[in-house]
Amino acid sequence: MCDVVVDISKLGATITGHETTENKMIMTKINIMIRFVILILTTLLISCNQTSDNSLKRENLKTLSLEELRLLRNEIFAKHGYIFNSTDLNEYFSSKDWYVPKYKNVDTLLTKTDKEN
Repeated sequence: MCDVVVDISKLGATITGHETTENKMIMTKINIMIRFVILILTTLLISCNQTSDNSLKRENLKTLSLEELRLLRNEIFAKHGYIFNSTDLNEYFSSKDWYVPKYKNVDTLLTKTDKEN
């Protein structure tokens, strides 16, 4: 187990030289991609360190963005085969080789720790 703090507000690409509208749009796209990669890596790190049998630690959650918290919260349901109504969650978890959508309701499959998390 290791502690990792990622401050995405300090990461990103900047324009040097000629600042055109096109360059600014490219930089915006690059910065969005950087943040997306960091989001995925952070989610994977927490997922690997926190199995369904481990309680999530409050201090690990403090550094996460709302989107990261949303993915982490819904990963609990995804691990039990929940079929997501939300398009973005469905697309995100469908990209994981471990995700097998089976159920519209997984409440009876959740462990005590799942519910606490």
